[in-house]
Formats: sequence, structure tokens, C-alpha cells
Amino acid sequence: TFHPEYLGRDIFARPVLRVEGARSLPLALAGMCVAAEPEAKTLTFATKVREKATQNVQIKNTALSLWRIKPVIDHDAWEGPEALEIAPGQTGDYPVTYAPLTMTRAGEPHRGQIFVPLPDGTAVLYQLEGTAAEPALAGAVAVEAPARSRRTVTLKVSNWLKTTQRFNVQVNFTAPATGVTLKGHDFVDVPALQEYDYALHFSALSQISTAADVVFTNESTGEFVKYTVTAKATAPEVASVVDLSAAVRQLVTHALDVDNPLDAPVTFAVACDHPEVAIPPTLDVGAGTMASLQVSWRPLVKKESLATLTLTTPDLGAVTHQLRLRAAPAADVRTLHFKAGLGASQSQTFRFVNFVRGTAPTVFKCAVKSGPDFEVEVKDVAAPPADGTSGVEVSVDVRFEPSRIGEVRDTLTIAHPDGGEYTCNLVGQGIAPGRAGPLVMKANGSAQLNFKNVLSANVEFASTCSPANLFVMAKPKETIPAKKAVSLAVSFKPPPDMVKEKGAGGEAIRGQLTIVANAPQSVTGSDAPLRWVYYLRGEF
Repeated sequence: TFHPEYLGRDIFARPVLRVEGARSLPLALAGMCVAAEPEAKTLTFATKVREKATQNVQIKNTALSLWRIKPVIDHDAWEGPEALEIAPGQTGDYPVTYAPLTMTRAGEPHRGQIFVPLPDGTAVLYQLEGTAAEPALAGAVAVEAPARSRRTVTLKVSNWLKTTQRFNVQVNFTAPATGVTLKGHDFVDVPALQEYDYALHFSALSQISTAADVVFTNESTGEFVKYTVTAKATAPEVASVVDLSAAVRQLVTHALDVDNPLDAPVTFAVACDHPEVAIPPTLDVGAGTMASLQVSWRPLVKKESLATLTLTTPDLGAVTHQLRLRAAPAADVRTLHFKAGLGASQSQTFRFVNFVRGTAPTVFKCAVKSGPDFEVEVKDVAAPPADGTSGVEVSVDVRFEPSRIGEVRDTLTIAHPDGGEYTCNLVGQGIAPGRAGPLVMKANGSAQLNFKNVLSANVEFASTCSPANLFVMAKPKETIPAKKAVSLAVSFKPPPDMVKEKGAGGEAIRGQLTIVANAPQSVTGSDAPLRWVYYLRGEF
């Protein structure tokens, strides 16, 4: 390096270069120091720190030979090519680039010089002045995430120095950010001339849009890197999925934990889009605590469905939970037992609970599967709306009229699209007809017997009276259609002398009417003839 201390065209030095293990080498060095007055115009630069600004310095070759010049710049904020070649008689442009790595303060610009020694023994000197403003944004980053979840965005932090830098990290919100968390490490060390991926985590308690400046500052130099971040919290995802399974009309309850991350108590408004799910209208949760929400479900129809449970508060927005509902077939099938003789009937009451809530009655359809031995008294039953989860009891009357001897089975079904289906097993026992009467008639008078063919086929019935000389059937044989009733006439015809004899004492004659079905066992259910016996009483 040549650093002359005085002006002179011939400055010589003869140092000796000593090489270990070898012969010393004498050197001859020659230099020239000339006076150089600064150019009148100062080269002024302005740019943002860590960016570049370039200007050209024009140098004219007045000689007849090629010039190769090597300008010297005395400040690290400026740079230029190591050498410039200029043809004879030509003017060359030497680019001077201002590339500051530090910001300047007001009134304290960077100052330097560029010294250009020329082969003709003269030199050119320029004063340099540069202003470095705050750095440009390192980038604008957007992040979006559902409320009450977390997303991470990466910010690249570059170290422009040849030494490790430690940066302090500050997040400065520029928009309202209630319930928003935007944070990463407080400090980060970046090796020389390297990049570091800084993880910035975003979360929000409710739906919101906000913005912030994230600034990485070298506290020793004041130099910094800045990003702008726009963050948006959208509607929250489903907070949890709850599985509820139950048999039809069985109540199942689940305790759902609800947390309040705020430092003040809140009251949630609770709603569910499924009519069979029962929940309280509100839920109070203390500051920073958790409470249990009782979710009850009583399925009315066998099916699988989804429901949405929503808890809403002004500070936290809406929090949703998904309910997966699976209803199995009803396990509460009951049985009613009946017993009646042919020609008679028995009625019993089937009771069920209506769980359909609302304001209007629910009309259930009632039907017997097979028939004809069983019959419901009313085909449509209007059930009052249920209040809460306990339901309201409803009654349906079922009548059994056997059409043959032996056991008969059937199924009662009570159904509504919303209220579900209720079934009851019906078991009836048909027995032989019991004795009936007496039919009372006056001498030479008659009585009408209302007799029904309860069998399931058209059958011929034969009627006989005893004593046959006193009691007479108008039609001893008659074919009666299935399930139809006819009127049978019975007469009491005593002889005149009997009337005279018995009448004086007020006596009565007793008799019996027997009706026999002329039908096979496949119709009657009995291997013996099917008989109906009615007592007769003749009065004088």
C-alpha cells in the first residue's frame, strides 16, 4: 500500500523481502504523489439503507495511449470497479455506487472521497455525500385462520453484515386487535450474511381483521428489518364432535365442557338446529374457567343424523360443536293379552308417551297389522305437545273379538313421521262361546235374538229348541255371511190347556236354544262342533 506523506514526482524505496529458508530478495519501489483539488461539484446520493444508488464519473483520456486507471474510494458506503480502461482521446464513465449499510441521521450524512490518479501525473478528486433513509419493507405478509385455531407464518430475516446480529422482535398492532395473539420469539440471532426463518404465530378468539408491524431491531446499531402483517380470523371450525347413541325413545345425556379464556365471566347463548336435542338456553362460565353444558337427546325415529350445537357470546363470537346422532330400534315393545269367547269381545288400553314438542297436537295413525280379530277404536289419535323431555301420556283402546277358537297374534302400530313409531304385540285367546240368556217371551209370543257370525267365512247355522213342542225357531237353518249379524226369531207356543193350567199360578216354562255352526275345523279352530247356547223362558 502506497501512502505518501508529501508531494513528489519521484518517491523511491528499497525494501528487502526476507523469505524464511530462502535468500532475501531486494525490491525497488517507485511512486508519485501529486496535488489534487476537489471538483467543484459534490456527488450527492440518496437511497434507502441496504439499497443502492449509482452515479457516473466521467474521465477523459488526453493521451495517445490506453489508460488503465484505478480509482480509490475512502468510505465503505461507496463502491466501484477496481479499474477502468479508457481508449486514447475517449471519455470513460466510472460508476460510483452508494450502498449504505447504516441509516444516516438528520444533518449527518455519510461523507467520503473518490481519488482518481491519472497516468499523465495528474489526479481527479470528488467529494461524496450520501443520505440513507429507513429501509424499505422487507415484505407484506397475510395470514388467515379460523377463530380459536392457530396458524404460523414465516418471515425471512437477513443479516447483511459479516458478523452475527441479534435482533429484538417487536409486534406493533396498527388496527384493533381484541383477543388476537401475534407472537414469536422475543430475540433472534442471525449468523453473518445468512437468512433466518422466523416463525410468527397467529390466533384469535373470535372473528376479526387486524394488522401489525413486525420489527426486527439490532439494539446496538438501531438498524432494523420491518414486515407488515395483515391477519384475519374467519368463522371458527367445529370445536368438537360429540357422538350420541340411544335406542328410540331412550334419553341419553352428555356433559360438554365449555371453556372461557377471557379474564371476565361470560354468558353463552345456546342453540341447536335439531328439534329432539334439549339444551338450556344460556350457560354462564366464570373468568378463565370451564363449565359443563348438559346436552340431552331422546330419538323418536330410527335414523342417523347430524346436528350443530352453537354457543354464542359477543366477546368470543360463535363456537360450534357437531353432534353425530345414531338412533337404534326401540327396545320398549310391549304385549297386551286378551281372552274372550266367540261372539264376545274384550277391550284394553294401550298407553304411550308423546315426546314431540311444539304448539300443535301431533296426530298419530293407529292400525292393526293383520286383523280381523283386533281393532282400534280410533284410527287417528291427537297427542298434546310435550313439555320438556318428560313427554305426555296418550291412550288408545284396542278391542279383541275372536273369529275362531285358539290363539291369535297381531301387531298394533301407532306412527307419526316426527313422533316415531310405537308397536305393541297383541295376543288373543278365543274360547268356546259361553251360555247366554234368558230370552223371555209370553205365551204365543216371540223374541228376537241378535246373532252374529263371528267366523271368518260364510257359514250355515242350525238352530234347535227344547222342549221342541213349546219353543219354535222361525228359520231352523240360515247361512250368515262372515262377520255379519242377523235377527233370529224364537216363538213360545204352549197348548191351550197348558196356558189355562199354568197361567193361573203364574208359572214359567224354561227351555234352551242351541245354535250349531256347520263349518270345518279350519274355520272354527275346534275339532268339535261349535255351539252357542241361549236360555229360554216362557211366561204365561
